[in-house]
Amino acid sequence: MDPAPTHSQSSRRYRNLALVGLVAGLALLSVWPMVDATMGRAFGGDAPTLRELYAPGDPSVVFDHSAWSEVLARAVDEDGYVSFGELADRRSAIETYLGRIAEAPFDALGRDEKLALLLNAHAAISLAAIVDAWPLESIQARPGGATGESLGADEEHVVAGRRLTHRELANEWIRTSFVEPRTHFALNPGALGGAPFRREAYTGAELDAQLADQQRRMLDDPRFCDFRADPGLLRLTQVFLWFASDFQQVATDGTLIGFLRSAEPRIDAFCAERGTPRVTWLEHDWRVPDRRNRPR
Repeated sequence: MDPAPTHSQSSRRYRNLALVGLVAGLALLSVWPMVDATMGRAFGGDAPTLRELYAPGDPSVVFDHSAWSEVLARAVDEDGYVSFGELADRRSAIETYLGRIAEAPFDALGRDEKLALLLNAHAAISLAAIVDAWPLESIQARPGGATGESLGADEEHVVAGRRLTHRELANEWIRTSFVEPRTHFALNPGALGGAPFRREAYTGAELDAQLADQQRRMLDDPRFCDFRADPGLLRLTQVFLWFASDFQQVATDGTLIGFLRSAEPRIDAFCAERGTPRVTWLEHDWRVPDRRNRPR
């Protein structure tokens, strides 16, 4: 029969077990975001079900976004970086456009016109909020700044006669009213880690092509999608983590990788030949998308 363990041996054993438990706990915490995303959750809440609430509508009924296109063309460069000095000089033009947005005939517009209107409203509110808080290095470097929040996330605005917050505009009016996860390639709360701003307004007539272009821009940019066939590593923006369920719901196999395979030929070819790459998450950049923050 083996001798009973001494007091020192028991103490070492308990310390070792505690250390193993601590390491295991830390390991679980490190992978929990990926587990959470796999379960289709975002920010700890139940993932919404995407629904198409609106019909195509009468194509002759359109909303004129040309004034917003003019503002963007002057202030945004080809890579989505913004001259906030230029925007500040045109603050009154932004306010005028938001005034027109407030009175837009939402019910008369077709599906794509509605979505274009909401995306433009979200961008205009984001950029106006940064201008009003300028100078600003990061949307987290302000009193009350919080991860994942736009500036003034709970401030109310009027969009097409509806009074709603910036947060509600993104999560309740855009995300859950359209089966269109590519909107995440257009939404930006005012940070470099968000989708790049366009130099033109979204329009109903060009919406599909514009969202396809935004998807291409993000998947071709290593700041958002850094795919390395050797050693089989896929580093992704945390937008794909936070809103994984939105992408999973349109994938034929119900997975985020399935969506990415349909969107990016390089990833699809790798998966077909070598299996699923290892996925890690890029650090999110909360700095404002000012031209001074362009990589040199």
